[in-house]
Amino acid sequence: MEPTQERIVDSKNKTKFLKKPKAVEPTRVFMSGQIEIALWLSQTATGITYPQFTLSRLFTSQSTGRKSASRYYDDTNEAELLEAVRKGAAATRELREQLASNRKAA
Repeated sequence: MEPTQERIVDSKNKTKFLKKPKAVEPTRVFMSGQIEIALWLSQTATGITYPQFTLSRLFTSQSTGRKSASRYYDDTNEAELLEAVRKGAAATRELREQLASNRKAA
């Protein structure tokens, strides 16, 4: 097994090797209240690039005082979460249009 591969066993008990994804950085990170929105450029196996976004809720731990991030939300985060989703979707749409424009110009 090469060091760049990960071994998995599928549902038919066959061993497969997957290439580990390269570490990537988000193309843009911004905040909406206490929610961090990260824009990413992903690529399909056929080479098509597309944008998507992730959300992380930032908070300070009451027990340790350390700053942390979570991907879990509850009803107390609803309004802030909805606004973050709107902002993430708008930024993703803008990036998708920019990518399409760049493809047309090339």
